[in-house]
Amino acid sequence: MKFKSSTTTCFFLFLFISTVAQVNDTAVSKIPSTIPKGILKIVLESDSSTKSVLVSNIKADKTGDMSPVIGAANWMDNGKELLCRSLLEFDFNLLPVEILNNPILILKADLVLYPINTEFAVNDNAKTSALYIRQVLDKWEDSSAMWNNQPSASFENQKSATIKTKNKNIPASIDVTEIVFNSIFKEKNNGFMIVYDDTHKKSFAAGQLFASPKNENPAIRPQLVIYIEYQKDRVFANKVSSITPTKPVENLLNDLYRKRNGGGSYPSYEQDRFSTNSVYQMNLRKVTVPSDPAPTKKINQ
Repeated sequence: MKFKSSTTTCFFLFLFISTVAQVNDTAVSKIPSTIPKGILKIVLESDSSTKSVLVSNIKADKTGDMSPVIGAANWMDNGKELLCRSLLEFDFNLLPVEILNNPILILKADLVLYPINTEFAVNDNAKTSALYIRQVLDKWEDSSAMWNNQPSASFENQKSATIKTKNKNIPASIDVTEIVFNSIFKEKNNGFMIVYDDTHKKSFAAGQLFASPKNENPAIRPQLVIYIEYQKDRVFANKVSSITPTKPVENLLNDLYRKRNGGGSYPSYEQDRFSTNSVYQMNLRKVTVPSDPAPTKKINQ
């Protein structure tokens, strides 16, 4: 798909046709051998309730809250500079309270985005894309956010991301550990801002789009993957400087499902099931919550 004029671009950015990216299944991340034996991999999945918006100076007073794509771009059309960027926020209230109280448990956090192949300029798909993922500092609502009133974002707490040509048909995994940690530690989760990196403007693609939480294909919507540490009998100083024992992974799973399912019965997870480089995976979303822990699975690396 190619954008050749500002009129065409405007149409596609705000009335974007449903586009399905050809992507491969997300591979399970390899956990470093130095990580403790028990790992809980929490996948926050996005859906239509997840806050996201695509804003552009093409129509600076228009929201893009229902856009099936997010991303960022900076390109020229008839001598005019056109820009777009995006906001994305996951609901951290879905996380177990033990993690919210002890963000130091977080080993790693990856923002997973699924590219949509779009050309803002000639041969964009043959060029590397460069973006910044920044921590948003102010509160915002996707129903009212627009280019003219977009929230501020941190230039200090940002992560650069490059997507090479060979990787434009597979999910992009961006390390946002510091952003997630700071958001939880300071209790100010305002999400991420996706901004175009114009450092290499001449040699890099003019922009990169990804599937948004509103995309009709749920398989390519954004995910936030958080790895949580488990180590028996270890204690941590939480964000208010008191000491809180760390619960085993099985307790996090059981407590979470019990609370979200009305305090009903739940199975136990034996500690001897843990082995070196084992990962217990749990997928969470706002709209649909599993009725039991069946979707949780152990993955041996």
